[in-house]
Amino acid sequence: MRRVDIYVLQLAPEPDALVRALTVVARLPGGVLSLAHVAASTRLEMCGLTPEFADLLAERLRALPCVNGLHYLPGHGPAAEALDKVAS
Repeated sequence: MRRVDIYVLQLAPEPDALVRALTVVARLPGGVLSLAHVAASTRLEMCGLTPEFADLLAERLRALPCVNGLHYLPGHGPAAEALDKVAS
């Protein structure tokens, strides 16, 4: 099981907003599991990030002028749920 972090971004209505956001994503270790982009809304699922890198990615995305809003679900998914069961 692996950790999956989910980021939902509201992007500015600029033609290159998605490319600028993905430039930040490409600089971190980890992989993109899925990317869905409709109009100005983007859902990004990342794997292979430590909790520290996942938080750093959220901070960097929030700081971008082309990102109007960000919802971050850390360690979301089956891997996180399995860890919660083991911890309890």
